[in-house]
Amino acid sequence: MEHKFKITCIRDFGYIIYRVTEYFRQLPKYGLTIKVSVDKPKRSNKQNAYYHTVVKKHVAEYYAENQADFLGDLINAMQAEITEEFIHELLKLMFLHGKSTTNNNTEKMEEYILAIREHFFHKYGLDIPQPNQEALQCIIEDNSTK
Repeated sequence: MEHKFKITCIRDFGYIIYRVTEYFRQLPKYGLTIKVSVDKPKRSNKQNAYYHTVVKKHVAEYYAENQADFLGDLINAMQAEITEEFIHELLKLMFLHGKSTTNNNTEKMEEYILAIREHFFHKYGLDIPQPNQEALQCIIEDNSTK
């Protein structure tokens, strides 16, 4: 059972003491928790309208033109570390619309990996090694040191 009372003058305070005393008499085996807080005005309709029609629109337009800033702010807002698990979730969002790779057959998984490799090569110049390329490079380097 929860009751809220608003105090706007000293008489209200006296009434609340009376009501608390009555509740306490009715519930002798239970304690009462009394919370006191200061009422602050809620946002105005004008503030709300301005936020939804002006602020969000301008921020969305800015982020559309400055995607690196969007990603930086997104990562900061999420307080995310860039871990391999974070990257896995990001790649799923980018290339699989958030779907899991768990049920991918070999063909779908190859398409997914190829899409990632091509995206990072063409957009950033990052050449992700093919599946056996990294292992082969290790063998070549091992043999050249002998």
